[in-house]
Amino acid sequence: MQKILLVDDDADTRMILQEVLEYSEFQVLSAIDGEESITKVQNENPDIVLMDIAMPKMNGLEAIEKIRQFSKVPVLIITAFQKVQYVDQLKKLNVQGFFQKPLNPVELIDRITALLQK
Repeated sequence: MQKILLVDDDADTRMILQEVLEYSEFQVLSAIDGEESITKVQNENPDIVLMDIAMPKMNGLEAIEKIRQFSKVPVLIITAFQKVQYVDQLKKLNVQGFFQKPLNPVELIDRITALLQK
């Protein structure tokens, strides 16, 4: 079973996405901020990371920058912000996709599946 690390400080978002991902037969790990996501990537070796941007302690972009120092794990952004604000940063961090909340679960699962088949 493939592991997905879901990183979001909003409990409702984590719960809904976890249900969608588990229904699609993924094992879901979760983290509530950027700091915790770094530890989980190091210790759990997920197949994909779904990362929010705005979080306490360390935002998602800072966390991805640190994760990139030791891992090439595919990262998909899930955020309420618009992509245009972050285009340059996302390219530098080699982010594989961007989803604006509220997101379409079918599109998210399709993108995850495509990434895992590479």
